[in-house]
Amino acid sequence: MERHEILDAMSELKLYGMRASFDEIAGKGLTRRDEIYPLIASLIRAEHTHRQARSISYRISGARFPVLKDLDSFVFDDTPLDQGQVRELATGTFLDAKRNAIFIGGSDLAS
Repeated sequence: MERHEILDAMSELKLYGMRASFDEIAGKGLTRRDEIYPLIASLIRAEHTHRQARSISYRISGARFPVLKDLDSFVFDDTPLDQGQVRELATGTFLDAKRNAIFIGGSDLAS
């Protein structure tokens, strides 16, 4: 089976993650002279990752959030929030240290 036939078959089967990663994974596999199983496993992982990302994107769009907000665009002026502490919490290092975080209060500050 030729490359273009493989890519066409992946599109027909709706394996878009595999199709998008095929050249990169196959190229790396050939240069490393990998066995076929690691190549197939890499393609399956690429498809799985692609489907997870699409699922998350679908759920976010389905939630119909009014405005996309992130920490980089948040204005800390005129809020009682400690910017340094919020940014430190956003890194998630407290999880690695197995420390708890308790958030008290409403969400009216983030609007």
